[in-house]
Amino acid sequence: MLAASAIHLAVAVDGSLWIGGTQNIRRSIGGTPLSDGYIAKLDPTGHVIREIEIARNRENTIVDVAVLPGGDAVIVGREDDANWLARISGDGEIVWEKTFGVGKIASVTVLNDLIAVMAFEAIEGSPVGAGVRVALWRFDTEGRLLGRQLVRQEPAQTPGSAWLMKVVSGQGDLYAASAWTEPWSKPPSAKPLSVTRIAANGQIIWQKDVPDTVVPGRLGPMPCPRTAIAPLDGGLITFCIAAEGTSLFYLEPATAQIVRDLLPNKTERVCNGSNGRASFMLPHSDSSILIFGTGGSCSWLQKVQLRNK
Repeated sequence: MLAASAIHLAVAVDGSLWIGGTQNIRRSIGGTPLSDGYIAKLDPTGHVIREIEIARNRENTIVDVAVLPGGDAVIVGREDDANWLARISGDGEIVWEKTFGVGKIASVTVLNDLIAVMAFEAIEGSPVGAGVRVALWRFDTEGRLLGRQLVRQEPAQTPGSAWLMKVVSGQGDLYAASAWTEPWSKPPSAKPLSVTRIAANGQIIWQKDVPDTVVPGRLGPMPCPRTAIAPLDGGLITFCIAAEGTSLFYLEPATAQIVRDLLPNKTERVCNGSNGRASFMLPHSDSSILIFGTGGSCSWLQKVQLRNK
């Protein structure tokens, strides 16, 4: 069985669906974490046509999935203490794989024939398991490294402190978004969402922090963004949950100007007055997105217009 929180989806051009997940989460007799990766391909009608299980008596996890133009899948996850990247053919075979970086969280996207991966990397000279920065690796479809650059200069205390790590593609560029907690600082603190727009050749176009994305938490300040997407006309969108609704942040692609709005909870009317919790977003058109969430005993769906054309 796959844990619901460990399932990741990507849709190919032909309508087929790739599912990546983590199963058999356990520990060895000595207490070492172990898990297996699971990948499935479904045809457009929902029938499973390929399955692959990665069971190596190690900690193998899958945390993000993307699809190449030709239909092969690209997965990123964890193999023991390193980030793990692999290309999976339509026949369910591993074409190539490699490890790099550190941490439990990473993200992958595809921009034409470019594979971009975002994750933490260790800072040279720092103790093992501490002192990391956010980097972006660019690969071609054969797994050759094209380049690597930092996308956020400030360090994080540990690779386990990441709250959001997401790279998405939109209108020919990449958008790298990150936020994390610093629970062992005195007093505890958090780093707000930071977004970097990057050209396909690795050139950084702009970098922008979104300061209103840190909120009070039970154990101290914490970031609030839960996901990030690129709408069809470019830019980046993220959201935070508030008692009165969903705070939506949209970064314009050209200038990084932040457009903010508060979307009232649909659940106040539909779910007996309970507060809603947005779960994920999907681009719907050049000027709108769909937001799915839950509250009380029901689920809800909002269509949001980003701006007037």
